[in-house]
Amino acid sequence: MKYRRSVALLLVTILLMLCLPVSVFAEDSDMRYGRKKLGEMANGAALQFAYDKLVDGCTANTPITIDLSHLFHTISVHEFNDYVFPMFYGDYPEYFWIPNSDYNYRYDSSMKILDVTFNYNRDFPDLASAKSAYNTRVNQLTAGISGSDYDKAKTLHDRLIGAVTYISSDYDQSAYGALVEGRAVCNGYARAYQHLLQKVGIPAWHVWGVGLEYSTNTLQDHAWNLVKLDGQWYYTDVTWDDQGSNTFYSYFNITAQQLQEDHIIDSSLIPLLPQATATAANFYVREDSVFSDYDRTNLVRLLKKGGNTTQIYITGNSHTFLTALNNDMLEIGKALGGKGGFTISHRIAQLGRGIILSVNLITGDQAEQPSSTPPATTPATTPATKPTTKPTVAPTTAPTTVPTTAPTTAPVTIPATVPTTAPTTAPVTIPATVPTTTPATTSATIPATAPTTKPTATAPTVPSTTAATAAPVGTAPSIATTDPASPETTDSPEVTAPNTATTDLSSAPSPSEPSSPQGAQDDRDSGKWMLPVCVIILAAGATGIILRKKQNRSAENE
Repeated sequence: MKYRRSVALLLVTILLMLCLPVSVFAEDSDMRYGRKKLGEMANGAALQFAYDKLVDGCTANTPITIDLSHLFHTISVHEFNDYVFPMFYGDYPEYFWIPNSDYNYRYDSSMKILDVTFNYNRDFPDLASAKSAYNTRVNQLTAGISGSDYDKAKTLHDRLIGAVTYISSDYDQSAYGALVEGRAVCNGYARAYQHLLQKVGIPAWHVWGVGLEYSTNTLQDHAWNLVKLDGQWYYTDVTWDDQGSNTFYSYFNITAQQLQEDHIIDSSLIPLLPQATATAANFYVREDSVFSDYDRTNLVRLLKKGGNTTQIYITGNSHTFLTALNNDMLEIGKALGGKGGFTISHRIAQLGRGIILSVNLITGDQAEQPSSTPPATTPATTPATKPTTKPTVAPTTAPTTVPTTAPTTAPVTIPATVPTTAPTTAPVTIPATVPTTTPATTSATIPATAPTTKPTATAPTVPSTTAATAAPVGTAPSIATTDPASPETTDSPEVTAPNTATTDLSSAPSPSEPSSPQGAQDDRDSGKWMLPVCVIILAAGATGIILRKKQNRSAENE
C-alpha cells in the first residue's frame, strides 16, 4: 500500500512540473527588459509563458498559429494586447518581419486567449534571405567593438548615424530598414540601435511617446531608447542626434529630467520604466563641457583639445551665453595663439542644449581685407509631413571679414524642434457579444507609426527661449518657456586683428574607429533546460523506488 502511495505521489509531482511554464525556470535579466517586467506583474508566470511562446513561435520563416492555451496559466485578451505583445515587440527588434499591428487571435467564452497568428510583413517574400542580409549587416556594424560600455554605446551611436539616412521607405519602421536599406525614421533608428546594443551585451529597450515641436507647440509621435550602462539607466535619441553632416550628443545618455524637456513618455510605459537619474555616462559630463555660464578659459581649453572644434552643453540661458561668445571672439583668438594681425570667425550648430562650436583662425597674410558687410543667412525649411529627404543642419554662406572691433551683431535665434514620430500601441476592440460555444477570431490592429518631422535647422536672427518644464519620471511635463531645443547653424562675421601673426589654422580631428574585435553574446535565457533535467531526475528517482520496493518484496517472500 505504501508502495502505491509513493508512486502516485511521485507521478502527481511530475505532472505538476510538466504543467509549469518554462518561464518559471528562466532567469530574468535586463537584456530582455519587457519580459522581466511581465514577471513582476499580477499573473506574471502566465504572462511570461505566453511571451516565451511568441519568442519561439515567431522564428519560423512562415507564419504559424501559436498555441497560448495552458492548463493553469491563462491570460485574457486584455493582458495579451496591453502587456504581452507590447513587451515582446519591445524586446525583439531583430524580429523585423513581425509588424506592430497585424495579428489575429482566438479567445473562449471567458475572454481567455487560445492562440495567435501573426501576419508577417508581406514585403519579405524570401524571409530567409532577408534574415541573412540583416544578420550580416549587424555583424558588420558591431565588428571591432571594444572598451567600456560607454565606449561601445558611443561607437554604435556614431556608426548608426553614419549608416542611416532619415527618409521614409517601405521598411522605415524597422531595424531592417535602418541597417540593410540604410533608410528609416525614428522607430527604425530606435529598434536598430537597441539590437546593436544587445548584440554587444548592453541592455536596451524601445521607448515610445511624443516629442515637442516648438514651432507649433504641438506634440508628435516619436520613439527612442532606454539604455543601461555600468548598472545605470539612461535615455538616448539617436534620431535627433543625427543631423546629417553634424553628429550631436544632445540626446546621448541623458537623464529622465533632461529627456522630459521635449519628450513625453507614453503613459502605458511610465509604470514600467526605471528612474534614470545618473549622469556619469553623459557625453558632456565625461568631456567636462557643461556650461552654466560663459567661461572663456574652459571654452579655450576645449577648443585646443578638439582642434578648434568642440561640443558643449549649456544648462543656463543660451541667449546670454552666445551673446558673450560673440563679443569675446578677439580674446578667444588671442588665447588660441593669434598674435599681431589675425582673422577669426566661428560657426555654431545647435540642437537642444547641445552646441557644436567651430573656430576658424587665419593669421598673417592669410587674413582677408576687412569688410563691413554682415554674412547672409539662408533658412532651412521644415517639412510639415513625412519627409522625403533627411533634414540636415543647413550651412549659411561663407562669412566675410569685419573691422577689428568686437562685433555687435544681433544674438542668435534658437529655432524650434521638429521631432519625428514613434509607434503607439492602441488596444484591440473586442466584440460586445462573446460566443459561448466556439472560439471567436479577432484581428488585432495596432496603428503603425507614421513619421512627421525631425529636428532641422534654420538660420538664426533673434534668440528665442522655449522649452518644456522638466517633470519627474511618471508624469507628463507641462510646456513652459526656458531654453531652446532645436538645431540651428550660423556663421559668425569674421573679426580681424591688426598686424601679423604666425599661428596655423587647426583642423578638427576625425572620429576614431575601435579596433579589437569582441564576439557577440546570445542573451536568450538558458533556464528552459532545467525543466527536462528535473523531470529526468524525478523519473530516475521513481525508477529507483520501484526497484527497491520490488527487491524488498522479493526478500520478504524468501
